[in-house]
Amino acid sequence: MIVRTSSRSYPETRNALVQAIEGHSLTMFARIDHAAGAREVGMELADEEVLLFGSPRGGTPLMQSDSKIGIELPLRILLWREGERVMLGYKGPARARRDL
Repeated sequence: MIVRTSSRSYPETRNALVQAIEGHSLTMFARIDHAAGAREVGMELADEEVLLFGSPRGGTPLMQSDSKIGIELPLRILLWREGERVMLGYKGPARARRDL
């Protein structure tokens, strides 16, 4: 996984990611809030979310050429708080192909 540190706060980073995804005409398929899930069962977890996004226009040709790529789609980014730092993690395209 490729990991980057954000220079923004957690909410600012999340909002910037959503705006960037939508600004590139991609579809936000789901947002999974792991911290909220933990709170629902009476447990604590630092802020952590997975954003799932993509485009059928872009993903379909990839799957037409190699149906196994479907396991990597939609694309996803993990956003989490590590102490005071806000982190982003994602699997790069070269890594995804190697895993197939």
